[in-house]
Amino acid sequence: MPSVAPPAEHSPTPLDLAIAILDAIDIAVLLLDHALGELHRNPTARRLLEEDPDAPVILAAAEALAANRVHLGCPSDRDSFSRPDRTTRAHVRTDSGYYLLGTTSAPSKADGWAMITIVPISSRCLLPARLCDRHGFTPREAEVAMLLARGERNADVARLLGVSAHTARHHTERVLSKLGVRSRACVARVLDAAEDRK
Repeated sequence: MPSVAPPAEHSPTPLDLAIAILDAIDIAVLLLDHALGELHRNPTARRLLEEDPDAPVILAAAEALAANRVHLGCPSDRDSFSRPDRTTRAHVRTDSGYYLLGTTSAPSKADGWAMITIVPISSRCLLPARLCDRHGFTPREAEVAMLLARGERNADVARLLGVSAHTARHHTERVLSKLGVRSRACVARVLDAAEDRK
């Protein structure tokens, strides 16, 4: 009687591994395929998009960001994860909040997907341009100020913006100096007070 081989174990693909990791983190992440179809939405992204009635605006911006990255031929090697350029970020404002979107490509072109992070920056719709005008921030300092206002630490700022911890600390120091405060805990209060005076 011929022996029957046991079924082969399914080896996880890079996409399977990425999904498993992304489902365990508390940052909203979408995975889009090369044709900009949605492959996966982690639980944090699901909650965020369910809570914002303007979710289609966020999704359209995510698709445009990924399309722009593909169109410009941005690198899809490991370097793109650690050093995003200006084409890999976008700001989205909805009636319910203000978001920073970022994108990276799969570790290899053969994998054929892009990862989009969605970071809620402010529910008060603080606009970077307004912060730049009002406080003399650079565009990057405005992003850092919004992240500090929501309670992010320097390590989180570095991770979310794709910069080194040293650069995040430098931007934080500049933001605190320009706001005339000594503590990051005061940033939200100062920004909120400035918005209330507008």
